[in-house]
Amino acid sequence: RDKPEVPDGWAGPLQRPGELWGGPSYKFASANFSIRTMPTKDLQQTMNFAGPGSGIPEPLHGIFWMDQHGTSSVAKDPSYPYMMKGTPEVVASFGPEAGDGTFTWGARYEEATRCVTPVPMYGGPQWGAFSSKGGTKLLEGHRSSRNTLSFCFADDTMNVIQIYQKMLADHASIGTVEVGSIVANLLGFPDAGDDCRWVPASI
Repeated sequence: RDKPEVPDGWAGPLQRPGELWGGPSYKFASANFSIRTMPTKDLQQTMNFAGPGSGIPEPLHGIFWMDQHGTSSVAKDPSYPYMMKGTPEVVASFGPEAGDGTFTWGARYEEATRCVTPVPMYGGPQWGAFSSKGGTKLLEGHRSSRNTLSFCFADDTMNVIQIYQKMLADHASIGTVEVGSIVANLLGFPDAGDDCRWVPASI
């Protein structure tokens, strides 16, 4: 599907006390983050990824290499519906909630919405990009907007995932271009509460 189908009355992941709606805790979101280089050969020692007993559905277990530019044999298969504008993002995982005594990060599975959320792209060991100028620029944009994803299964078969994206209204962005709250409002970014906006499917 080229656009997510939003169910009638669906307003995003559940509201939890003391947390952003579909996003991480206020304490984690207000922290300072810096870009860290991860050795690719030891990603399993660095990434926070889901596995058996984690509470995260099996389709999102493990560490995912994102073939953003269609260079893999799978993407080159004519029968594979590859439709993507590549970005420097290259690795993702959906680790369960974890912490270090000061901050809590990671995702949880919400049965009521079938969403694995939150997946913060701006901080924590679950999202990575190439160690390049483009990768740095992209991660800096995520950090500024506090870009956060929710991976929601379309139905109980868990064969289709719809991705919902939200970010701070004042730093709303399109790709790496920050547009701010006024332009976001004009472009129809729906209000997500807590000074955040959902990113429309058409963006």
